[in-house]
Amino acid sequence: MPLNENKLTLVNAYKANMKYADEKTAISLRGTGAKQPLKESPFMREFEYGANNEGYWSYEHMVL
Repeated sequence: MPLNENKLTLVNAYKANMKYADEKTAISLRGTGAKQPLKESPFMREFEYGANNEGYWSYEHMVL
């Protein structure tokens, strides 16, 4: 789902000052429990195969 600049601005305004449901996980991965402004559409993610669990998403990544 593509987001143009206007939609991205609306989404960021809506989520300003919101916190993640699992704040403890957000703090461990991102250093803060607050949601950060989006810079691009969050609906498409590319994964790279990695060794030693690098490149894999865990529960913590999915919950955020």
